[in-house]
Amino acid sequence: MPSKFQDKIRVRFQNYVEKTESVRVLAQPGNVQLSNEVMQLYSKASVQKNHEFSCEDGVYTVNLSRTFVSLSATSYKNWGDFRQQLEFVISAFAPRT
Repeated sequence: MPSKFQDKIRVRFQNYVEKTESVRVLAQPGNVQLSNEVMQLYSKASVQKNHEFSCEDGVYTVNLSRTFVSLSATSYKNWGDFRQQLEFVISAFAPRT
């Protein structure tokens, strides 16, 4: 998936970096306080790859993982400018007809 996605967005997002992030998930009911030892026993650690694509000037960045896609910007002129980039990224997921 990342390579096909990258092929579709490469015209605007030329730079690519693969990052690995450690995530620890804990199912903790309500306001119950658990000790660190108990939290270690009942939590689940996982490693997640994050594929980061950015444009040449670094203003826009797309992040793609197994569970999400995001677009961030260090600055943009107006909502229409950001929306245009967002629609481009979303269209990379749409099947071609």
